[in-house]
Amino acid sequence: RIPSGKYWRGASDEEFAFLGFDNERPRRHVEITRAFHMGIHEVTQEQYEAVTGQAPSCFGKIKGGGPDHPVELVSWYEAVEFCAKLSALTAEKENGRIYRLPTEAQWEYACRAETETPFSFGPKMDSTQANFDGNYPYGGDRKSRCLQRTCEVRSYEPNKLGLYDMHGNVRQWCADWYGETYYEGSDGVTDPPGPPTGLF
Repeated sequence: RIPSGKYWRGASDEEFAFLGFDNERPRRHVEITRAFHMGIHEVTQEQYEAVTGQAPSCFGKIKGGGPDHPVELVSWYEAVEFCAKLSALTAEKENGRIYRLPTEAQWEYACRAETETPFSFGPKMDSTQANFDGNYPYGGDRKSRCLQRTCEVRSYEPNKLGLYDMHGNVRQWCADWYGETYYEGSDGVTDPPGPPTGLF
């Protein structure tokens, strides 16, 4: 359960100097007015296969992955379909649980986890904190390892909200369309749903 609250959405001037992109500015104070739930880590290959009967991942056992690694090679449509199939399971219906992708605003709010730094664990990041190419650390941190594959979910410390792998490991889908100039508008400061049209 992710509580309601406010956060700074987008890249600050300090973040922009290192990594921020123009489409992540200007920074805005955003309010999430309703609590919501998120899975504590990415959907694993085992979980995805249990719901869909498929395992569309490059990093299976042969390539250093396995059932506890995140599923990847899943399109936005397939992610939405997974949520629908999971919601339709008898146990989920009996308990009134409906699954969906988070909005981009909800995702960033949960990722930042009540912090104002670029990452939930501070202003710098190397690959001892998340699975990414450690040859390109953020914020002047030291170079470190590069696995060149996914790792098991929960291989790194969770953020303050108890969520794992919000930085690195795999890209994560959100419900929103992508709008290149969306951050420039004045709307979207209370439960922003994202732009009405765009790319995905």
